[in-house]
Amino acid sequence: MKLISFHRFSGIVIAIFAAFHLFNHLTAWFGIASHRHFMELFRQVYRFPPVEILLLICVGFQVISGISQIKYLRTKNTLTFLDRCKIYSGVVFALFILQHLSAVMVQRLIWHGETDFHFAAAVVLSSPQKYYFVPYYFLGVFSLGVHIASIHRQKIIAWISPNQANWHAFFILFLSFSVAIVILYVFMGGRFAITQ
Repeated sequence: MKLISFHRFSGIVIAIFAAFHLFNHLTAWFGIASHRHFMELFRQVYRFPPVEILLLICVGFQVISGISQIKYLRTKNTLTFLDRCKIYSGVVFALFILQHLSAVMVQRLIWHGETDFHFAAAVVLSSPQKYYFVPYYFLGVFSLGVHIASIHRQKIIAWISPNQANWHAFFILFLSFSVAIVILYVFMGGRFAITQ
């Protein structure tokens, strides 16, 4: 299997995990207990050792193969707007996921702390941390949306009109933007008072 096929496969695995992870955060709209309930169910899947190892391998491979793809794209004489969206959003998401994964693993494996709702909410509620972590979380979610939207548009343009492909991409962008805003709103205490 070619490098690009492995990159696509690992990207799909990460996208599926990210969809469930973001949905988990969205359940906090209904309260911390709802968030916790879904998280405990979801953890039974992604913390199952073979699944967790697969996810970690996919993240590592995605970053390494992504660098190779960036090098290839930069050799092209002209980069399209879509190419640039793919490159920049991929870089932003890679930096986000590496930092996010490192923080979660350190909290869980070294400090033996919980990585629940309060773990994420603490950094977007406290000053001065929130001035970094609010844009950090927003860009993490939105960059994933931009990356998926640009790839999706390139894939479907052969089967539908450019106008329809654009609407698909705009919908994905709107969805990722909305999800990022809703998650931050809830985690920053917009729905209910947050106490440790």
